Amino acid sequence: YVTGRYKEAADYYQQTMATQTDRNPFSRVAHLIVTGRRDEARRELEQLTKDSEAARVLSGEYTVLYGMLGDKDAAFRWLEQAYLDRSGQLTFVKVSPMFDMLRPDPRFQYLLQRMSLDR
Repeated sequence: YVTGRYKEAADYYQQTMATQTDRNPFSRVAHLIVTGRRDEARRELEQLTKDSEAARVLSGEYTVLYGMLGDKDAAFRWLEQAYLDRSGQLTFVKVSPMFDMLRPDPRFQYLLQRMSLDR
């Protein structure tokens, strides 16, 4: 997805979704986004956020999903939560392409400063 190869990403998600018996909610929503079903993805994502523990979705994943949807304010709310949760998903926040859509925003640089990763 992050390379802009949406068709290949959608095909990959479709293949992995077909082989999974216990579908990961993150993968399901990401699949909906890359296949252009953004409204459905948003509805599922909003449902997941109501019961994140039961859905086994972490705050860092919410950050990425909302970023994929282009909802930067929601992405940054979840990024802040991931920071407060000390989410392991932020281990590679400085270099992971999954966060590229947020990098140009000053809030991202502020987070890196708070994590002492701004050097």
